[in-house]
Amino acid sequence: MKPEKTNYVNEADLKEDVRTLYETGEFPERLARNLQEMVNRICGSRRFNGYTEDWKEDMRSNALQALVKTLNERKYDLNRKDTKFFSWASRVIFNQFYMSLAKKKRQVKHDAEIQAQLIVDGNTYTKEVLP
Repeated sequence: MKPEKTNYVNEADLKEDVRTLYETGEFPERLARNLQEMVNRICGSRRFNGYTEDWKEDMRSNALQALVKTLNERKYDLNRKDTKFFSWASRVIFNQFYMSLAKKKRQVKHDAEIQAQLIVDGNTYTKEVLP
């Protein structure tokens, strides 16, 4: 017999905490811990294995900021029966991760283009060394 699978966050607790947030305007500590756990778990998944800790830290902070912002703006509808909070929050996290990666990749490409142009122009100094 298979052991029963336990989730690392509880859907009922999540919804209760969101309801508390919407009613009082104060962010429950348990909700903050659960959201942080979700962000850390998703960031630790195989999809994001190849990225440096610096990149992952940016991804995590952007995802947490987006979650807090969207919850403070009451974008999650507690009355919808067909949407679980866990699924909704996971989608927000994944979207933020992908947006963070795209932004970081554009920045790296831009920096590489600047360095290549400096070399072509005969200036081998990087922008950090220049006075």
